[in-house]
Amino acid sequence: MIKKNKLNWLIVFQIIFIVIIIQGFIKNNTGYDKVNNIILGIIVILISCIYLYIAKIFWMLKKYNIYKAFTILNILYVINI
Repeated sequence: MIKKNKLNWLIVFQIIFIVIIIQGFIKNNTGYDKVNNIILGIIVILISCIYLYIAKIFWMLKKYNIYKAFTILNILYVINI
């Protein structure tokens, strides 16, 4: 149970990083500070579903090192933005 809860927290942090990356990407390319919340919400939901699916695959394969690599890459993207 502890490992499963830890995986869920990893998914939450992953989604937060992706949202930050998307917001920075949209701000840099469009110049708008306020993006349409509906469009952003749809993007976040789609990415959440994709990452939940990826995390489920990693949970089945038990390859945590790959998942950690994804998280490290996302942190680097956030630092760049």
